[in-house]
Amino acid sequence: MKTFLYTIAIVFMIGCHTSEPIPSVQYEIKWVEITDTLRLPNIAGMSNVYSTWGQLTGLVVRNTAEYYALVSMVNTNDPLYKPINLPPPPVDFSRYSMIGFKYNISVSDTLTSAVFINDSLQKYIYVVHDRNDDTLIPRLTLGGNQQNWIRIPSFKSGYTIQFDTSSAYLPNP
Repeated sequence: MKTFLYTIAIVFMIGCHTSEPIPSVQYEIKWVEITDTLRLPNIAGMSNVYSTWGQLTGLVVRNTAEYYALVSMVNTNDPLYKPINLPPPPVDFSRYSMIGFKYNISVSDTLTSAVFINDSLQKYIYVVHDRNDDTLIPRLTLGGNQQNWIRIPSFKSGYTIQFDTSSAYLPNP
């Protein structure tokens, strides 16, 4: 009886090794839009000529210290310099972060922006583009500078952020 059971066990083990291999699991790279965002007003002084925050660049503000450090982005040697008095932070940094994208907007521009997160890539993408013109280019216009600040849930540690000005509204992995 034992021999019979051993034989069945050996045949079963051989059968398992000769069966089809288990297919590998492929994980989907999924971008999820962060929809609970709040648009924040421009910070007075950060859009003026003497600000060192360049056009078509983004900023991430994760905490109160980074928020108050924004005043260091002003060129105090510029003849137009005026001290910036930052208001109290517009967000609770224990729960939220701020991201902004500076753009010299034309009166004919209609900006669209969205934030996406991908946990498997540990990455955020902040997409900003002009619905009237698929390109964002630096320009001197009558519209003025816009900072495009938005509030998002706290920026996750170890994640990176990409600022995307392409015409594609959804990010490509």
